Amino acid sequence: MDKLDREILFHLFKDGRSSLYSISSKLGLDYSRVVYRYNRLLREVIQGFTLYVNPNLLGLRRYYGVTDSTCPGSTSLEFRCVEGYSFCELFAREESDWLLFYSPEQVPLNPSKVDLRLISALREDPRASPSQLSRHSGIPLSTVKRHLRYLEGRGLIRVFPNLRDSNFLLFSVISGSEQVRYYLSKYLLAEIGLGDASYFLCHSPSVGELGTISRKVRELDNQAKVLVKDYFGVRDYYVNLLAIG
Repeated sequence: MDKLDREILFHLFKDGRSSLYSISSKLGLDYSRVVYRYNRLLREVIQGFTLYVNPNLLGLRRYYGVTDSTCPGSTSLEFRCVEGYSFCELFAREESDWLLFYSPEQVPLNPSKVDLRLISALREDPRASPSQLSRHSGIPLSTVKRHLRYLEGRGLIRVFPNLRDSNFLLFSVISGSEQVRYYLSKYLLAEIGLGDASYFLCHSPSVGELGTISRKVRELDNQAKVLVKDYFGVRDYYVNLLAIG
Protein backbone atom coordinates (compact mmCIF):
# COMPACT_ATOMS: atom_id res chain seq x y z
CA MET A 1 0.00 0.00 0.00
CA ASP A 2 1.10 3.54 -0.66
CA LYS A 3 0.12 6.88 0.91
CA LEU A 4 -3.09 7.22 -1.13
CA ASP A 5 -4.26 3.71 -0.22
CA ARG A 6 -3.74 4.48 3.46
CA GLU A 7 -5.61 7.79 3.16
CA ILE A 8 -8.62 6.02 1.60
CA LEU A 9 -8.54 3.37 4.34
CA PHE A 10 -8.29 6.09 6.99
CA HIS A 11 -11.57 7.61 5.78
CA LEU A 12 -13.21 4.18 5.53
CA PHE A 13 -12.24 3.46 9.14
CA LYS A 14 -13.66 6.80 10.26
CA ASP A 15 -16.89 6.07 8.39
CA GLY A 16 -17.22 2.75 6.61
CA ARG A 17 -20.39 3.97 4.87
CA SER A 18 -18.73 7.08 3.47
CA SER A 19 -19.29 7.31 -0.29
CA LEU A 20 -16.38 7.33 -2.71
CA TYR A 21 -17.61 10.73 -3.92
CA SER A 22 -17.24 12.04 -0.36
CA ILE A 23 -13.78 10.51 0.04
CA SER A 24 -12.58 11.88 -3.30
CA SER A 25 -13.83 15.34 -2.28
CA LYS A 26 -12.05 15.20 1.09
CA LEU A 27 -8.80 14.09 -0.58
CA GLY A 28 -9.13 16.61 -3.43
CA LEU A 29 -8.77 13.84 -6.01
CA ASP A 30 -10.57 12.83 -9.17
CA TYR A 31 -13.45 10.45 -8.41
CA SER A 32 -12.33 7.85 -10.98
CA ARG A 33 -8.89 7.65 -9.35
CA VAL A 34 -10.41 6.94 -5.94
CA VAL A 35 -12.74 4.31 -7.46
CA TYR A 36 -9.78 2.56 -9.09
CA ARG A 37 -7.80 2.51 -5.83
CA TYR A 38 -10.85 1.41 -3.82
CA ASN A 39 -11.49 -1.53 -6.14
CA ARG A 40 -7.84 -2.54 -5.89
CA LEU A 41 -8.06 -2.37 -2.10
CA LEU A 42 -11.12 -4.64 -2.24
CA ARG A 43 -9.10 -7.21 -4.19
CA GLU A 44 -5.90 -7.02 -2.17
CA VAL A 45 -6.50 -5.52 1.29
CA ILE A 46 -10.16 -5.16 2.32
CA GLN A 47 -11.94 -8.39 3.13
CA GLY A 48 -15.43 -6.95 3.29
CA PHE A 49 -17.09 -4.67 5.84
CA THR A 50 -18.73 -5.36 9.20
CA LEU A 51 -21.64 -3.58 10.85
CA TYR A 52 -21.11 -2.52 14.47
CA VAL A 53 -24.29 -2.11 16.52
CA ASN A 54 -24.11 -0.21 19.80
CA PRO A 55 -25.62 -2.52 22.48
CA ASN A 56 -27.70 0.40 23.78
CA LEU A 57 -29.74 0.34 20.57
CA LEU A 58 -30.95 -3.17 21.40
CA GLY A 59 -31.82 -2.37 25.01
CA LEU A 60 -28.51 -3.61 26.43
CA ARG A 61 -25.94 -1.86 28.58
CA ARG A 62 -22.34 -1.25 27.49
CA TYR A 63 -19.26 -1.94 29.57
CA TYR A 64 -15.60 -1.35 28.75
CA GLY A 65 -12.68 -3.38 30.04
CA VAL A 66 -8.95 -3.80 29.57
CA THR A 67 -7.55 -7.24 30.27
CA ASP A 68 -4.30 -9.12 29.79
CA SER A 69 -6.23 -12.20 28.67
CA THR A 70 -8.77 -12.77 25.90
CA CYS A 71 -12.03 -10.83 25.72
CA PRO A 72 -15.04 -12.80 27.07
CA GLY A 73 -17.99 -14.11 25.08
CA SER A 74 -20.20 -11.06 25.63
CA THR A 75 -17.86 -8.83 23.61
CA SER A 76 -19.19 -6.58 20.87
CA LEU A 77 -15.92 -4.82 19.95
CA GLU A 78 -12.35 -5.99 20.52
CA PHE A 79 -8.91 -4.44 20.10
CA ARG A 80 -6.08 -6.87 20.86
CA CYS A 81 -2.58 -5.45 21.27
CA VAL A 82 0.91 -6.83 20.66
CA GLU A 83 1.76 -5.89 24.25
CA GLY A 84 -0.65 -8.60 25.40
CA TYR A 85 -3.57 -6.38 26.42
CA SER A 86 -7.10 -6.44 25.00
CA PHE A 87 -9.63 -3.62 25.05
CA CYS A 88 -13.19 -4.98 25.06
CA GLU A 89 -16.62 -3.43 24.70
CA LEU A 90 -19.13 -5.75 26.38
CA PHE A 91 -22.91 -6.04 26.23
CA ALA A 92 -23.12 -7.82 29.61
CA ARG A 93 -21.15 -7.44 32.82
CA GLU A 94 -18.58 -10.24 33.16
CA GLU A 95 -16.37 -11.04 36.12
CA SER A 96 -12.70 -11.14 35.18
CA ASP A 97 -9.32 -9.91 36.35
CA TRP A 98 -9.87 -6.56 34.66
CA LEU A 99 -6.99 -4.09 34.65
CA LEU A 100 -9.58 -1.40 33.95
CA PHE A 101 -13.38 -1.69 33.97
CA TYR A 102 -15.87 1.09 33.30
CA SER A 103 -19.64 1.38 32.94
CA PRO A 104 -20.58 4.73 31.35
CA GLU A 105 -23.78 6.64 32.01
CA GLN A 106 -26.21 5.40 29.41
CA VAL A 107 -29.85 4.87 28.55
CA PRO A 108 -30.61 1.55 26.82
CA LEU A 109 -33.18 2.08 24.07
CA ASN A 110 -36.15 0.22 22.69
CA PRO A 111 -35.48 -0.14 18.94
CA SER A 112 -38.31 0.32 16.47
CA LYS A 113 -39.22 -2.33 13.92
CA VAL A 114 -37.81 -0.02 11.23
CA ASP A 115 -34.45 0.11 13.05
CA LEU A 116 -34.36 -3.66 13.33
CA ARG A 117 -35.17 -4.12 9.65
CA LEU A 118 -32.43 -1.65 8.71
CA ILE A 119 -29.90 -3.46 10.92
CA SER A 120 -30.83 -6.74 9.27
CA ALA A 121 -30.36 -5.22 5.80
CA LEU A 122 -27.09 -3.51 6.75
CA ARG A 123 -25.68 -6.72 8.17
CA GLU A 124 -26.01 -8.25 4.69
CA ASP A 125 -24.54 -5.20 2.94
CA PRO A 126 -23.00 -2.66 5.36
CA ARG A 127 -22.20 -0.15 2.58
CA ALA A 128 -25.60 -0.33 0.88
CA SER A 129 -26.92 3.07 -0.19
CA PRO A 130 -30.19 4.41 1.26
CA SER A 131 -31.99 3.59 -1.99
CA GLN A 132 -30.62 0.01 -1.92
CA LEU A 133 -31.69 -0.35 1.71
CA SER A 134 -35.13 0.96 0.84
CA ARG A 135 -35.54 -1.61 -1.93
CA HIS A 136 -34.20 -4.45 0.21
CA SER A 137 -36.26 -3.69 3.31
CA GLY A 138 -39.42 -2.28 1.72
CA ILE A 139 -39.10 0.85 3.89
CA PRO A 140 -39.81 4.21 2.16
CA LEU A 141 -36.60 6.00 1.15
CA SER A 142 -37.35 9.11 3.21
CA THR A 143 -37.83 6.93 6.32
CA VAL A 144 -34.57 5.07 5.64
CA LYS A 145 -32.66 8.36 5.38
CA ARG A 146 -34.23 9.74 8.55
CA HIS A 147 -33.43 6.64 10.59
CA LEU A 148 -29.87 6.41 9.23
CA ARG A 149 -29.23 10.03 10.24
CA TYR A 150 -30.46 9.24 13.74
CA LEU A 151 -28.60 5.92 14.12
CA GLU A 152 -25.30 7.20 12.72
CA GLY A 153 -25.55 10.59 14.44
CA ARG A 154 -26.06 8.97 17.85
CA GLY A 155 -23.23 6.48 17.32
CA LEU A 156 -25.68 3.58 17.41
CA ILE A 157 -24.36 1.98 14.23
CA ARG A 158 -21.03 2.15 12.47
CA VAL A 159 -19.32 0.23 9.69
CA PHE A 160 -15.69 -0.91 9.77
CA PRO A 161 -13.57 -2.46 7.00
CA ASN A 162 -12.12 -5.91 7.61
CA LEU A 163 -8.47 -5.97 6.58
CA ARG A 164 -6.32 -8.84 5.41
CA ASP A 165 -2.74 -8.69 6.67
CA SER A 166 -1.61 -5.22 5.71
CA ASN A 167 0.66 -2.39 6.77
CA PHE A 168 -2.28 -0.18 7.79
CA LEU A 169 -1.01 0.52 11.29
CA LEU A 170 -3.59 0.89 14.06
CA PHE A 171 -2.75 1.86 17.63
CA SER A 172 -4.68 2.95 20.68
CA VAL A 173 -4.05 5.38 23.51
CA ILE A 174 -5.67 5.54 26.95
CA SER A 175 -5.28 8.98 28.47
CA GLY A 176 -7.21 11.67 30.33
CA SER A 177 -5.15 14.54 28.97
CA GLU A 178 -6.81 17.21 26.81
CA GLN A 179 -3.40 17.94 25.30
CA VAL A 180 -3.16 14.32 24.19
CA ARG A 181 -6.67 14.49 22.68
CA TYR A 182 -5.72 17.58 20.68
CA TYR A 183 -2.40 16.07 19.56
CA LEU A 184 -4.06 12.84 18.37
CA SER A 185 -6.84 14.59 16.44
CA LYS A 186 -5.23 14.13 13.01
CA TYR A 187 -4.67 10.39 13.66
CA LEU A 188 -8.02 9.73 15.35
CA LEU A 189 -10.49 7.12 14.08
CA ALA A 190 -12.72 6.77 17.15
CA GLU A 191 -12.89 7.91 20.78
CA ILE A 192 -14.61 6.16 23.70
CA GLY A 193 -15.06 7.91 27.03
CA LEU A 194 -13.90 5.99 30.10
CA GLY A 195 -14.82 8.44 32.86
CA ASP A 196 -11.66 10.36 33.77
CA ALA A 197 -9.87 9.08 30.66
CA SER A 198 -10.63 8.25 27.04
CA TYR A 199 -9.74 5.42 24.71
CA PHE A 200 -8.46 6.71 21.36
CA LEU A 201 -8.31 4.40 18.34
CA CYS A 202 -5.83 5.86 15.84
CA HIS A 203 -3.87 5.23 12.65
CA SER A 204 -0.21 5.99 12.07
CA PRO A 205 1.15 6.32 8.52
CA SER A 206 4.35 4.47 9.44
CA VAL A 207 6.20 2.64 12.20
CA GLY A 208 8.67 5.51 12.40
CA GLU A 209 5.91 8.07 12.91
CA LEU A 210 4.27 5.82 15.52
CA GLY A 211 7.50 6.00 17.53
CA THR A 212 7.35 9.80 17.37
CA ILE A 213 3.66 9.79 18.36
CA SER A 214 4.31 7.45 21.29
CA ARG A 215 7.12 9.61 22.64
CA LYS A 216 5.05 12.79 22.31
CA VAL A 217 1.99 11.24 23.99
CA ARG A 218 4.10 10.12 26.97
CA GLU A 219 5.72 13.54 27.11
CA LEU A 220 2.25 15.12 27.38
CA ASP A 221 0.93 12.48 29.80
CA ASN A 222 3.41 10.16 31.52
CA GLN A 223 0.50 7.98 32.70
CA ALA A 224 -0.79 7.36 29.16
CA LYS A 225 -0.86 3.86 27.70
CA VAL A 226 0.08 3.48 24.02
CA LEU A 227 -0.88 0.09 22.56
CA VAL A 228 -0.19 -1.27 19.06
CA LYS A 229 -2.83 -3.37 17.28
CA ASP A 230 -2.46 -7.08 16.83
CA TYR A 231 -6.15 -7.70 16.08
CA PHE A 232 -9.21 -5.51 15.66
CA GLY A 233 -12.63 -7.12 15.41
CA VAL A 234 -16.36 -6.39 15.52
CA ARG A 235 -18.66 -9.22 16.61
CA ASP A 236 -22.20 -9.61 15.27
CA TYR A 237 -23.51 -10.56 18.71
CA TYR A 238 -26.86 -9.01 17.80
CA VAL A 239 -27.95 -11.59 15.20
CA ASN A 240 -30.12 -13.56 17.60
CA LEU A 241 -31.62 -10.34 18.96
CA LEU A 242 -33.10 -9.28 15.62
CA ALA A 243 -36.59 -10.47 16.42
CA ILE A 244 -38.42 -8.56 13.74
CA GLY A 245 -42.18 -8.57 14.09
